[in-house]
Amino acid sequence: MQAIALAMTKLDMKAHHHTKLKVRAELLQVLDECIEKDRHGSL
Repeated sequence: MQAIALAMTKLDMKAHHHTKLKVRAELLQVLDECIEKDRHGSL
């Protein structure tokens, strides 16, 4: 358990944040499209 905690302290948080955004980009795009369709009553 301590080894995992130590490894977490060595993460590059900026890179971690950008990786999360990259992974979620497709989902966020789909959500944006659905929200826009909903604005126009298409759903």
